[in-house]
Amino acid sequence: MGVNKRAIIEDQYKRLQEASSSCSTNCRYITFALLAVIWGLYGKVEASMYSKLYVLLGLLIIYLIIDTLQYLIPTILHRSDLIKLREGGFRVNIPDEFNKGVFTKEISDEATRKTLISRSNQISKITYFLFIAKIISLLIVSILIILFIINMGINIQQYVK
Repeated sequence: MGVNKRAIIEDQYKRLQEASSSCSTNCRYITFALLAVIWGLYGKVEASMYSKLYVLLGLLIIYLIIDTLQYLIPTILHRSDLIKLREGGFRVNIPDEFNKGVFTKEISDEATRKTLISRSNQISKITYFLFIAKIISLLIVSILIILFIINMGINIQQYVK
């Protein structure tokens, strides 16, 4: 009874993709809600506070740019690899042990498969980095908006007294 390592890896990859997709969707909802909050605050604050709202708005736009890049970069890189593979221009890393013997079609296919897996892992690292950057930026913006609202509440209390 051997463990099918490939099936386990594919299952974990699928779970990671589903969790990442769900998290990204929820983060987008939060971002649009925060944009609505900023829009709502825009008419309620003094003109001197507009610059702070613009900074918060800019940070949310940066978040949306990172979110777009998280999906755009891997798409472009995978598409580029596919085109190179179809045209025969894909650069395959051939391990030294394959260079000692006769280079056969099976060795070529295996080397191509391993190179594609390595390339996919590199692209996954880029995607994961952008995902983490996106989450951190959203947390920072959320905290700043909460602090802005608290500060705004303190300023309103000064005018009421």
